Formats: sequence, C-alpha cells, structure tokens
Amino acid sequence: MRIVTRGDVSLHCMSSGEGPPLVLCHGLVFGSIASWYFSIAPQLARDFRVILYDQRGHGLSTLTATGYDLPTLSADLGAVVDH
Repeated sequence: MRIVTRGDVSLHCMSSGEGPPLVLCHGLVFGSIASWYFSIAPQLARDFRVILYDQRGHGLSTLTATGYDLPTLSADLGAVVDH
C-alpha cells in the first residue's frame, strides 16, 4: 500500500506488474480497488504495471468536503501517475 499526498488529500494506491503503466479509475457504481485487486488486476499485471487507487472520498483515501469536480479529480490522478 502506498499513500500519495496532494495538498491535504491522501490517496491510497497499489500497483503490481511490470511494463507500461495502466491506471484503473473507479466510478461511483462500477469497480473499486478492492474488487479489481482480486479480479482483473492480476491478469493485466502480466503485461502492464497496473496502478489502482481510491479516489478522494472513497476507500482509504481522504474524505473531503470539496474537490469532486473533474479538474480536481484529474489533478489527483496526475499526482498518482507522477508518483
């Protein structure tokens, strides 16, 4: 488990595999770091470096009152990828 910090937000991340990076981003209804870790991530990790993370307000990442707009969530993703 890794924590990527962006400002006052801590984003819970995991990765596995080697190769080109592939980030799995969950939505509100479909998928999560927990479900993907045991299902699709192991197969994808054969060919990619699979990066899973809990978006702000989900799982083990920080729950914030704001920051759920597309520009902020995109910047969070950028921080995860850069890390």
